[in-house]
Amino acid sequence: YNVTSFSLSAAEVRDMVTSHFPDAVITFAPDDKRAAIVDSWPADLDDSAARRDWGWHPQYDAESAFRDYLVPNIRERYGKGRAGAKIED
Repeated sequence: YNVTSFSLSAAEVRDMVTSHFPDAVITFAPDDKRAAIVDSWPADLDDSAARRDWGWHPQYDAESAFRDYLVPNIRERYGKGRAGAKIED
């Protein structure tokens, strides 16, 4: 079975992070070796068999994963009042 919930590009991740943390500065550059690995993956994962056979469905989409997991973890790690803090509400 192939199961999926969401797949984001680096630019989409940057955009989601900066939507929650407007002062964040995020840069990225392609890595040819890693890009070759990613390019070998299927373009789209079809999870219809898992949905049909077990009633599977993703619990999170990209926005809820960021809102419920990534944003609280970033705030906990880098939030106001912590050593090296750069993120404030």
